[in-house]
Amino acid sequence: MKNPSPLLSRLITTLLALSAASDHASAEEPPSPPAHRPKIGLVLAGGGALGMAHVGVLKVLEANRIPVDIITGTSMGSIVGAAYASGATVEEMEKLLADTNWDDLFDEATKREEQPFRDKYGHTGEIVGSGKIGLSESGLVRFAGVVSGQNVLPLLQNLFHRTPGNINFDKLPIPYRAVAADVETGEAVVIGSGDLARATRASMAVPGFFTPVELNGKTLVDGGIANNLPVDIALQMGADRLIVVDLMADLKKKDELNNALAISGQIISLLLQQNSMLQRKLMRPGDILLLPDLKGYSATDFNKAEAIFAKGEQAADLKLKQLRALSLPKAEYERWQAHREAPPAKPVVITEVAVHTDLELLDEPIKDTFASQVGQPLDTGKMESLVKQTFEQGQVGSLEYSIDRGPNGTGVLDVTAKKPKWYDQYLQVGLALQDDFEGQSYYELAVAARFNELNSWGAYADTRIEIGWRPLFEVDFFQPLGENSPYFINPLIYLDNYQLPVRINNEIVAEYERARGFGAISAGRNLFRDGEIGFGVSRGKGRLTRSIGNPELKDQSYEIGNFFGRVAWDSLDTPDFPRGGSLLNFLAARNVAALGSSEDFTQLVGNAVQPISNGINTLTLSVDWGVMPETVEPERYFVLGGMFDLSGFQPAGLAASDFVIGRTTYYRELDSLGSAFARLNIFGGGSLQMASLKSDIAQVPDNSGIVAGLLFVGADTPLFPIYFGYGMNNEQESAFYLNLGRVFSPRQ
Repeated sequence: MKNPSPLLSRLITTLLALSAASDHASAEEPPSPPAHRPKIGLVLAGGGALGMAHVGVLKVLEANRIPVDIITGTSMGSIVGAAYASGATVEEMEKLLADTNWDDLFDEATKREEQPFRDKYGHTGEIVGSGKIGLSESGLVRFAGVVSGQNVLPLLQNLFHRTPGNINFDKLPIPYRAVAADVETGEAVVIGSGDLARATRASMAVPGFFTPVELNGKTLVDGGIANNLPVDIALQMGADRLIVVDLMADLKKKDELNNALAISGQIISLLLQQNSMLQRKLMRPGDILLLPDLKGYSATDFNKAEAIFAKGEQAADLKLKQLRALSLPKAEYERWQAHREAPPAKPVVITEVAVHTDLELLDEPIKDTFASQVGQPLDTGKMESLVKQTFEQGQVGSLEYSIDRGPNGTGVLDVTAKKPKWYDQYLQVGLALQDDFEGQSYYELAVAARFNELNSWGAYADTRIEIGWRPLFEVDFFQPLGENSPYFINPLIYLDNYQLPVRINNEIVAEYERARGFGAISAGRNLFRDGEIGFGVSRGKGRLTRSIGNPELKDQSYEIGNFFGRVAWDSLDTPDFPRGGSLLNFLAARNVAALGSSEDFTQLVGNAVQPISNGINTLTLSVDWGVMPETVEPERYFVLGGMFDLSGFQPAGLAASDFVIGRTTYYRELDSLGSAFARLNIFGGGSLQMASLKSDIAQVPDNSGIVAGLLFVGADTPLFPIYFGYGMNNEQESAFYLNLGRVFSPRQ
């Protein structure tokens, strides 16, 4: 018989590939390798970022037409193995691993710009930070890992998009097993069915770093502590020949083991190596061991994906002669590859969204968020985006989805949302310290507590206590007028005490202690996510007590009684070194005798901030103002001064009945240290301020030409901002400043 024509050969090859794709779409299990070749098992070790070398190995196997019939893996090896076993291409894996922003992936902090207005710390001048300490009946909430894996799970579900929902791993294009460890017993747990993403997430749950995964009644952590190189599992699955990829950590020398972190990392690496060496002894003649040269790389070098891929390729190239003995003819390999990469015959179409949550107020909002998926084929990329967007709003502690498959290619989208462990009640703490190195220092310590879900409409109470140069006590109750209603009422109790100076010709001639206490109630409406508008009344008392100055200066008491309106907007990405967003606060109050005020007067006060960024450079324009059209007594004055308020003056070192401050601040990011878990951004810059002050006291002259400047370096830390700077003004005052935390000047 004559050889078929090239056209006929291509037609036969195409028909075989289409037949293979059809087989994969409908077959109960993957086809067994022909009798003329051995069943090849691929064993992939764990090793964090080092496991990206496995992708380079797969690239060489494909280039040389080497099939794989069984895959076992641990930790990062389980992720790469699951992707390949479920049909992902090497190109898809390379792109995902190289393009992923790993700092963002591991950064599970709530993005400030995504938070509701009232959850944005600093929005009204609080010095507390964003960290929350949960309170429970047993004490403070403790966390089981640095990273919950919230962002990791949907990423894996997107990577394994060909196989959503619970499946038998023997029915994958390549039979597969993931290895995790039971945290209670330390024993290896081999996972052979279920949700592929959750299985690999359990296999990579490094103790103390990722939170454990609850699966089938067991608490699972990284399988590396029990079986980092699962050769035995591949043998049990019937592999005739093994390709084993081990990842040997670059052990440190004695002089490098100079701290507890380095020593603990070395111990873990040694334990994994001993674990792997035991498994290597199970290899038989004819099995192939690949050892990528990973010296100089660590388990956290996720941003070096391309270089680590290349190390995997180099290791496979060194054993190319042995590997090629397992190669297939082109047509047979193409048939195998077509089966492995064939998409499911029927994409899962979402028919319903079912929300499971322990926070009833979130049931409908979450259902509305995911409702767009109903009637559509499952889009794991879109799901990853929606999960991230919802989580970053800060109202859930974990958010996961799964697919409950139904008949005829349909499925229910099950979304499970759990409130944060700290949610019901939590503490926030703050520190502020300012020192001018000339004997003037100011400190403030703050503790704030939030009590959530006080009724079925989602009411909560905020309390705040501060001690230091401005003692303060506040109770703020927020009551929505219905479940998820944008309308609210807001009762408030407020007490504070601080110094009010009287300055003549650049000299403080008297200083009063101003104590106030008042209650207020307002009603308002949320303005989308970033703002609110409200109207209300307040009633209280104040007292001015002379502490420094002429004994003839009398103490004074006064009554507070006003109705007010307020508009506020805050979309800044950070309150300290903002790069984007904007801020606006405006308050108008009318004090009248009918509400108990000692005098009738109007008060208008506000501020606005607009950062403009280009790369690592930011220019921030801001203005603060306060106006009282009528003549008022000193006890009603605004107070000003401080590092960024009017540089060179001490905090609350100035008082005025009317003021306006224009401010231009430039800062440049000088360096960014650490990672998503503990980042330290360092800035350098300067600020120019111009101000006009007016006084209703005849003896105190107006000053319409204050010019102040500041040079500073600062750091935006996970706890609080730190600044060091030098400020001066045209009033012949200057000061060096060391600022820890946020020091705010009480305007009124």
